[in-house]
Amino acid sequence: MKPIKAISAHGIGSVVASKNPEFKKDDLVAGFINWEYTIVKGGNTLRKLDPMGFPLSYQLVGLTAYAGFFEVCKLKKEEKVFVSAACGSVGNLVGQYAKLFDCHVVGCAGAKQKVELLKGKLNFDDAFNYKEETNLKSNLKRFLDEIVKEVHDLWPFYRPINHRFDKLLLSHKLVDQTLDLPWMNSSFCSSNLQYFPDGIDIYFDNVGGKMLEASVANMNTFGRIAVCGVISEYTMNEGRPGPEMIDVVYKRLKVQGFLAVDYLKSIDDFISTTSNYLKDGKIQVLEDISNGVESIPSGFVGLFHGDDVGKKVVKVGDD
Repeated sequence: MKPIKAISAHGIGSVVASKNPEFKKDDLVAGFINWEYTIVKGGNTLRKLDPMGFPLSYQLVGLTAYAGFFEVCKLKKEEKVFVSAACGSVGNLVGQYAKLFDCHVVGCAGAKQKVELLKGKLNFDDAFNYKEETNLKSNLKRFLDEIVKEVHDLWPFYRPINHRFDKLLLSHKLVDQTLDLPWMNSSFCSSNLQYFPDGIDIYFDNVGGKMLEASVANMNTFGRIAVCGVISEYTMNEGRPGPEMIDVVYKRLKVQGFLAVDYLKSIDDFISTTSNYLKDGKIQVLEDISNGVESIPSGFVGLFHGDDVGKKVVKVGDD
């Protein structure tokens, strides 16, 4: 991004003039537009909106939550789900979808009032302020009984042929008296297991960095991770933390980045399903609205400081 250059982003606008037969004056449209009057040429992904009482902010981010959770993560009922930036525009909706399928849902946010909102209004099973956590890995840690058994049973097979298995053991600092290997010491066993004592099945990642690293360390075998965003890394200058890839291998994890544009075919399903949830009061809308063009700079910068609750929207007119 360069100074004085218009910012392009996913937004909603009103058509002021059109030579395209698909759009007429005053139509509401969504797509990638500049923060100014925009001339749109052929090939743009603009689509016409019919609000139908549907929150306009969901037209911007709702498909991201819906497709990421249902298409990428392939949800199963009653799974254990962790959502980072859970009070954000995408995270809050993902968590609410998960609760509708009887999942155990834990979210993290960066302020006490956000944690209270997640556990109260949005009905998350638990939530925590990541700024108050001194050891994310320990606080997400699950019991490693299943891994312990797998190590014990498969050790004679893996040891002669795969040196990476040694690294897996070392990465968990394991000690087994019978195998004469590093194993779980007492301090490790007494770690804080409050959030996911049985491990994480689905992690919906909006932040990357240390949170992704900690989550991978606590995923269950065949867990799924949808990488939606990495906001902790956008302005990071020093070295970026990363997960232990050996965990990805031996836990057979699926880690997939995605964009909403990949799932435009699902937009009708998203609108229909989510509209029904809204009508039945099963989903709460979270929007953080500021008014006037002059509020755009502070609203934009606030995204990187966690000031928003729900989808940040700048309203520039009443039409």
